[in-house]
Amino acid sequence: MVYIQGVFKVAGIYSGGGAKESEEVISRTIRSLEMKIRSIPGVVDVNFQLLNWRKEKGKWIKTK
Repeated sequence: MVYIQGVFKVAGIYSGGGAKESEEVISRTIRSLEMKIRSIPGVVDVNFQLLNWRKEKGKWIKTK
């Protein structure tokens, strides 16, 4: 079991497309990280406890 806690930030993200586009990029980044961790042999589950993002119905959503 892998636990990840804290605030999730992506360094060097370009926000020229606006906040909504930046949120989509970060959401895809979290999903990619989750899939990579799950693919590690021996990992049964990943538990994210993020202060600024939550998983809802299979999608990552920025919290206010």
